[in-house]
Amino acid sequence: AQTPLTQMAEQMGAMHSIHLTSDVTHLLVGDTNSDKYKFVARERNDVVAMDPEWIEAVRHSWTQGEDIDIQALEKQFRLATLHGLKICITGFSDRELTGFHN
Repeated sequence: AQTPLTQMAEQMGAMHSIHLTSDVTHLLVGDTNSDKYKFVARERNDVVAMDPEWIEAVRHSWTQGEDIDIQALEKQFRLATLHGLKICITGFSDRELTGFHN
């Protein structure tokens, strides 16, 4: 199904796929709890997980006629490695290491 984001991407020359095939280079992540995101995080270090706002940022530069710095925009909108995770750390007896104090 076409969405505004996929339409924007295709207008700028990207190829859109709903399937995570071997030629996919970027995954737009709306939810880190999705099977595709989990698979990419575990198995596909060749695929870059991106915030969907990346497409809009690239399109904004493109429509303004600016030179598009794809690498800078990719770095800005790439999801951090632990994005969306809640982490609990236990078993530390040295409070100085954890940053927790009374």
